[in-house]
Amino acid sequence: MAMQLVTITRVCADSDPSALLCYCTVDHGGGEIEENMSYAYRADDPYMGRFGRSVGEWLVDHEGDYEIEPFVPEPTP
Repeated sequence: MAMQLVTITRVCADSDPSALLCYCTVDHGGGEIEENMSYAYRADDPYMGRFGRSVGEWLVDHEGDYEIEPFVPEPTP
């Protein structure tokens, strides 16, 4: 069974302005649920698979239910 999107809990801007960083709850099958998995979503990705399309559909279906948090760069050492 391929991983399936359960929900998206957080959406953030990414350093790439054409991407969104989505934090997802994912069902890997067999009772294995992963929370807070990060996924960089790009609507124009020509190689997007089933999971990416599920993320895009969720974003459209829940538009207005979430805010896109601003991009915060990782601190450099």
